Amino acid sequence: MNLQNLPHTTELLRLSLAEGTRFPEAVDCHHGQFIAPAFAALTALVEQGVKSGEFRQDAAAHAPDVLAGSIFHVAVWRLMFADRKPIDGKAIVEAHIDLVLSGLVQRSGHRS
Repeated sequence: MNLQNLPHTTELLRLSLAEGTRFPEAVDCHHGQFIAPAFAALTALVEQGVKSGEFRQDAAAHAPDVLAGSIFHVAVWRLMFADRKPIDGKAIVEAHIDLVLSGLVQRSGHRS
């Protein structure tokens, strides 16, 4: 996820983090427009994998925030540290996906 290409999203995230307690309606709006649909899509994707037998039925299958955790990590890191402490967001997200899939993928011979 490249936040530099999404200036409005970046500003909404910055506002939510900095002023969320003062503007709960803005946080609710941000959640409703961006977070909830992303979590719903992740949940549907994992549920489809569980139904097809590719994914195990476990805690990760019901926790979209775990699946998206690295994206939020990179987004917040970039908001806070920008050019002073750059990170390889793509590598972090790919490593996280690898870890999550290692936990979700059905091992041969085992059915949950």
